Amino acid sequence: MSLEMFVQQAQNSIRPPSHADPSMGTTVTILALCAKTASNVGWFVNYLQNMEIFPTTARVTGMNITANCATAIGIAAPYVVLLVSMQSGNAFWTLTLDYIRII
Repeated sequence: MSLEMFVQQAQNSIRPPSHADPSMGTTVTILALCAKTASNVGWFVNYLQNMEIFPTTARVTGMNITANCATAIGIAAPYVVLLVSMQSGNAFWTLTLDYIRII
């Protein structure tokens, strides 16, 4: 894939769909903020409970492993979305081969 095609697809993915109702923007924003707040509260409660339940070494090891997994998934997510948006039938193998090629 050329750089020009990648930039064009990135620009197209940023633009809102033409059929979107502009009056729904405020509603969607409010719902997204409520969902994000609820998610943050849930994670905070989970973190507090884990501090009480697990010993420090197990808690730190588990948090480091999950942080590394989250970072890897966060790095790979845009490429997965790009491959799916290209409607590639073999998105998994394409991603795997691209990863091997980078290494």
